[in-house]
Amino acid sequence: MGTYADEPRIHKIQVRLTEAEMDELRGRMKEADYLSVSKYVRDAVFRRRMPVRRREAWSGGGLAAAVEGMTGQIRRIGVNYNQVVARYGRSLGMTRKDGSPVISDKVTIFYMEKLAAYTRRLVSALEDMEKEIEQYNNSNKNSITDMQTAEIIGNVVADCETRTGRNGEYVTFTVAVNEIRGEERTTTYYDVRYVKNGLRDFIRKGTKVFVRGSLSISTNIRDGKTFVNVNIGAREIELLSSPARAE
Repeated sequence: MGTYADEPRIHKIQVRLTEAEMDELRGRMKEADYLSVSKYVRDAVFRRRMPVRRREAWSGGGLAAAVEGMTGQIRRIGVNYNQVVARYGRSLGMTRKDGSPVISDKVTIFYMEKLAAYTRRLVSALEDMEKEIEQYNNSNKNSITDMQTAEIIGNVVADCETRTGRNGEYVTFTVAVNEIRGEERTTTYYDVRYVKNGLRDFIRKGTKVFVRGSLSISTNIRDGKTFVNVNIGAREIELLSSPARAE
């Protein structure tokens, strides 16, 4: 069966999945839909309000890399399970009328245990992150993380707006940055502020921009729910391409 020596190391493994989540996983295991199993586990983790507060997590490092690595292990467990089924099930004559193999309970239990172990690690990783976020929330209900430099390239979601703050006028707009990780495509939205409002005639919906500035992530609690906002105080903006004007 092999060992999984390359498993990501996540400490303080204490958390278990709920019974409802385990029931859902058992059902998907029976259907041998391992891509679905992997996606379900990932979604189960991120459902637990995972606000990512460090830039490396957005770019695939840190906690996000650990989550990605463990979901990869789950996919490999599924592939290995299928190989066992194909190799031993049919050779032993354990097949149904339609030719599909009959799997022994021992084989199923072995892979369920493997799956459960990695799933617990995923949930535990999230719990560690939630504890850090909770510390911020306890000290300040509308908390803001330390600023750090960020560089992004993406498309402007809507025409920029001009607003007035304590230090005068500034422009603000939202940039969508697409990321592809394996088979999944995600989009992160950054709220950008820039004090030089001369750009307001050039930054329109669909404009592709490069932005460098100070990154901050704020968490706000409304109606018992936690919302995460990713903000950039821009120091440099470069227009990479403009949308075609309607004739």
